[in-house]
Amino acid sequence: MQTVNNVRENHRKVPEENHLSLLADGVGMLAWVTIKPNPANYIAEVLGGAQFYGNKIMTIHKEK
Repeated sequence: MQTVNNVRENHRKVPEENHLSLLADGVGMLAWVTIKPNPANYIAEVLGGAQFYGNKIMTIHKEK
C-alpha cells in the first residue's frame, strides 16, 4: 500500500494522475483489517475518495 501511495505522490503532474489516485485509494481499503472495532466507517470514507476519482475519470473520458 505504501508503494502505491509513493507512486501516486511522485507522479502528481502526469495525465494519469486521477487513475493513480483512484488506485491508491482503492488499495488503501485493504487496511480495514487494522481498524478496530468498526472498520465500516473507514471503508465508507476511503470508498468515497475512490468513487470521486472514478467519477472524475469517467467525466473526462466521456467526451473523448
